Amino acid sequence: GEEPTEYSQQKHIGAGIIIALVDLLTNITKSEVVYNEALGEYLTLRTTTTFSTVVEIFVLSVLMVGVARLFLSFARGNEIDLNELAFGFRYYFKVFLTYLWQSIVITLWLLLFIIPGIIKAISYSFVPFILAENPNIKPNEVLKISAVLTDGRKGELFVFSLSFI
Repeated sequence: GEEPTEYSQQKHIGAGIIIALVDLLTNITKSEVVYNEALGEYLTLRTTTTFSTVVEIFVLSVLMVGVARLFLSFARGNEIDLNELAFGFRYYFKVFLTYLWQSIVITLWLLLFIIPGIIKAISYSFVPFILAENPNIKPNEVLKISAVLTDGRKGELFVFSLSFI
């Protein structure tokens, strides 16, 4: 392959920084720092609050579609275009409806039992990538496609997600 130029390396670094900031924003909206007197230290708890859910559905979901688009572009060896981060905003209503529908379905599965809800959430882990490639697909179809893509791989995806803890 071609040697990367200094300009392309800077673009990749810039994209990495922006993606890290989006991830940080995601984690801030879902984290709470508490002091544990028994241990004598501060602990960060991952929580889901109404506020974090609203921020996630209205803002972060749209940004995650842009991040997914950057990841796909990078994986294909294409030049990184940071304007792609705004891709989800071009299809805001469709992305919003898809994530809203996803949240409703996962919540309903969680009401049955915790484990089926977790399995359903894992089955929808490819939603941002599907939307990044095909933003005009109906929300229910996006969820079905993600479920098909994760079929037989949910255990691996669960273990993989544990590596980020």
